[in-house]
Amino acid sequence: MKNQNALRCLAVLIALYGIVNSTPSARAQDNLLITEFLANNSTINDDFGQSSDYIELFNGGATAIDLSAYYLTDNLDNLQKWRIPAVNLAPGQHLIIWASGRDLTDPTKPLHANFSLSLNGEALALVRRTNNIVQQFVFGPQVLNRSYGLNSEVISTSTLIGAGTIAQYYTPTNSGNTFTNRWQERDFIVPPNWSSGPLGIGFDTNSSSLFDPLIATDVEGLMNRATRRNTLMVRIPFQITSLGQVPNPYLRMRYDDGFVAYLNGREIARRGFSPTQAPTGTSTSTQNRANDAAIVAEDIFSTALVEGFQEGANVLSFYALRNSAAADGDLLLLPEIKTRQVRYNLADERYFSTPSPGSANSSGIDGAAGPVSFSAASKTYFDPFDVTLIPPTGLANASVHYTLNGTVPTTNSPRYSGPIRLTNSVSIRARAFVPTYLPGPIRTETFMRLDPAMRDISSDLPLVLVHSFGTGGFDDANKRPCVVFVHEPFRGRSSFTNAPDQIFRAGFKIRGSSTAGNPKFNWAVDTWGEDDLDENIPLLGLPSASEWVFHGPFNFDPSLFHNPLASDMSNEIGRYAARYKNIEVYLNQTSPSSASGSATSNIRRSDYFGVYNVLERIGIGPNRVNTPRLTARDLTQPNVTGGYLLSIDRAFGGSSGFSGAGQGINYIDPKFEDMSTAERDPQEQYLTSWFNEFGRTLNPEVRFLNSDVTDAAGFVARLSSRSNGALDYLFRRFSDEGYLFQGEASGSAIVSILNRLQSNVLTGPVSFALADIRSLNPLAARLLAGEGAFDSWVKSQLTAETLSLLAIYNTPAAQPATSNTLRMNIVRDLNVIIAGPSIHNGSRFASVSLRKLTEYFLEKNVAGDD
Repeated sequence: MKNQNALRCLAVLIALYGIVNSTPSARAQDNLLITEFLANNSTINDDFGQSSDYIELFNGGATAIDLSAYYLTDNLDNLQKWRIPAVNLAPGQHLIIWASGRDLTDPTKPLHANFSLSLNGEALALVRRTNNIVQQFVFGPQVLNRSYGLNSEVISTSTLIGAGTIAQYYTPTNSGNTFTNRWQERDFIVPPNWSSGPLGIGFDTNSSSLFDPLIATDVEGLMNRATRRNTLMVRIPFQITSLGQVPNPYLRMRYDDGFVAYLNGREIARRGFSPTQAPTGTSTSTQNRANDAAIVAEDIFSTALVEGFQEGANVLSFYALRNSAAADGDLLLLPEIKTRQVRYNLADERYFSTPSPGSANSSGIDGAAGPVSFSAASKTYFDPFDVTLIPPTGLANASVHYTLNGTVPTTNSPRYSGPIRLTNSVSIRARAFVPTYLPGPIRTETFMRLDPAMRDISSDLPLVLVHSFGTGGFDDANKRPCVVFVHEPFRGRSSFTNAPDQIFRAGFKIRGSSTAGNPKFNWAVDTWGEDDLDENIPLLGLPSASEWVFHGPFNFDPSLFHNPLASDMSNEIGRYAARYKNIEVYLNQTSPSSASGSATSNIRRSDYFGVYNVLERIGIGPNRVNTPRLTARDLTQPNVTGGYLLSIDRAFGGSSGFSGAGQGINYIDPKFEDMSTAERDPQEQYLTSWFNEFGRTLNPEVRFLNSDVTDAAGFVARLSSRSNGALDYLFRRFSDEGYLFQGEASGSAIVSILNRLQSNVLTGPVSFALADIRSLNPLAARLLAGEGAFDSWVKSQLTAETLSLLAIYNTPAAQPATSNTLRMNIVRDLNVIIAGPSIHNGSRFASVSLRKLTEYFLEKNVAGDD
């Protein structure tokens, strides 16, 4: 039942964390209920592959309900905010509605409301068409990945698939024996070399086996051949006459060592295997499970399972995996699909530590502890002072635990017992704990103590403090949690004696390839909320986002503003490039031994780390590359043709990407871990085919000799009048290489031509660098890519003033005024070159060798051929 403290202190607790009130006017006679919602989600994905909020409805009556008579709203002043489409919800059935803001109402596909839920708390109501509120929640801040709703009572349980159900199985006979078709699909035609037998499937070579009672089909002979097999592919076909046959389904698994499961070709669950890789016929499990753990059933709730059933033929499929250890002599796969008849208690609201969208709620938790309050907010300071932690009100048995180095507090962390004396730089993270409740939200306040000599520091650039509090060295694989203080100029100067303008948590990792070993780090920075999830902020006045670059010009750019100059010029011609702000950084990586111990974590002059450019990290969004984002649902024409963000570069961050037209190509958006899933295979196949075809058109001999090869122009986008449906590729490098008005990675001109089936390529961002960036010779600067004679000719057309500016551009002698003048001069000189008669002077190509197509053409004519 509802917690008594919440009932006595309702007016106060609604404003506090996580206490949810359902109005007593909820009408049971309507039989339609909101039984669960999740407003702070990072783990459960919708059909677009996004972790959207969701709302679960349930028909508790004996007849079907036409949902078109109801509305959902998160605004009590707008009761008809989103009308549920005409879906008949069968008795005892749940329905998931994604609160994603997409407003999708096709009743044959997953439904999406036109609003999302606030993790900070708001109202949620189910409303009849007559504007009568059927059910209403008013809730406060929600716990990450914890849902809220009504407690359920199980009336009966049935088994749809289980021990004894006939399965089909196969293991590849060699590493090259793979399927080009999708063997997990319903319409897959099973070859005659597959075997069949009842569940469970497995074997155990141990003399005393816990698996024997569970194994009906022994596959030891199949798996332990001369060449050991670690992967078993399993299909379990079954029939459903009506979707009402599968109320409240969930997957129950007994397994050893791992598996990846699919329903009708869509992945529904995985255990003991990489979360980012697509399994193959030679995959192995990443874990070695103890047999006594393997025989204990694990219940798995999955939206993909709930949404994946179809009337008629269905198939549940598995990659059953064992680990690669030579001593591993067993395998077990015993899946069950369970269904349940349930009823809900309107008077019993709970939190659920395991959300169960589309299925009956599990045993709930009474409530959630509130937030901890601090006597002082984050700040810089010079003189010691005390900080008091205040437990949430209304919960007498709450205890507060905290850490000083930015890590998440647990019940094993120090328990707060009195004021904390601060003489050091610390990041205090505190959390309240109450028996039988979910832990409260994490609250962080950071206090940076400055050495007295820091009083004299000032700059005309923003001053930025970065502190990792000893969480480990920076690398390119892991995001290290840091706290960042930003001091912007006031009356022309920034100073640490002024209060910081921005304070935020962020994950820092090394970015770049050629610069990865620099002592002056280049960072990819993700701004975070308290749960280490990305949180958009308008950093230094730049448009709000969560992904940033802290670029540290070093040996490749003594002038410190190569990239900013190119960005300015690109944006001035209407071509998006990352906007930037210049800053000065102080970095401290020392862990405080205590709040009042050694002062090594305090900020000193010696922590100065140099001038940085804060850049927008290239990504898809209204403030970045403004194109529709590709989703997991976009698998066919025309949607599959657009929304990719890629780079042609060396692989980075462990993401191998794919190969097309002889180029290694990396994913930026969608990310590698998303594109590597099996359900996105059609997108990767489309990309590979597209690039290979593009590559053929770039070969003049192929284009000349094959009439079916179209011109390359059809693959490239114009700068203006681009189609809204155009394929929006953006090539970029993470180092400072490239040429002015050139796509950095591909070397292709940015100005490009035509569309092909609304699928074309747009390259960028522009860069202004050296022909060989590893040379610091400023005379090596190039303006346009091409043959060497052409480069020399372009330089010969530049004015003496422009050449003198180029001579100092890449040296410490360059000043901001240099870039402004150089920018204007280059634009002026290039306009003269393009418009002038000398552009047609063919002598500049005298040293350029003939291309093979020209040689071929001449040979044909010399021979007298047409």
